[in-house]
Amino acid sequence: MGCDIHVYTEFKPWYGKNNGKWFSGDYFKLNPSYEEDEDEEKMEVVPIYHDRNYTLFSILADVRNYGENEPIAEPRGLPADCCPEIKKESDSLGADGHSHSYFTLKELMDYQKNHPLVQHQGYVTAEASANLDRGIFPTEYWQGGNITGQVWRKWKEPNDAMQPLIDALMEREKKAFSIWSDEPEDIEKHAGDIRIVFWFDN
Repeated sequence: MGCDIHVYTEFKPWYGKNNGKWFSGDYFKLNPSYEEDEDEEKMEVVPIYHDRNYTLFSILADVRNYGENEPIAEPRGLPADCCPEIKKESDSLGADGHSHSYFTLKELMDYQKNHPLVQHQGYVTAEASANLDRGIFPTEYWQGGNITGQVWRKWKEPNDAMQPLIDALMEREKKAFSIWSDEPEDIEKHAGDIRIVFWFDN
């Protein structure tokens, strides 16, 4: 059975009476099923990230950690101060959701900086194993099976699993805080004021 991630975003305004309070940073669209099913919500979240990448899952919450990578932290649970929109989404999934947690953009960027490599391990074909010895990383591998000639291997390669999520959250930060620059100092200024809140289901 596969595992999927549900990712939502929040940010803290830096001015006014709402300074310090987390607000939904998600984008919404009309739900085409709303008029056909009264149990459907009128608006639905446009996910900031929705791929199934077990390397990323292992880094975020030690979920499907086949490569035995060091996670950023063990699951922290749903933040006590999360916005009501995300709390409602979590409640709607009930016990099917697991490993709830959250990280700021700064935490994601710091981990990426300090962990440039990730580890993989699994069965590969004999050809892929030979290519690995020449520095060519496998494009697929598995944790078990009965393919003739399969070989168990362990290897490290550049950590690019997090980059799509970091890039998406960075773009969301720039819009939330009206940042018109890609300079690191401008991005870092509010990197602690925007975060992902996420959980998994199998």
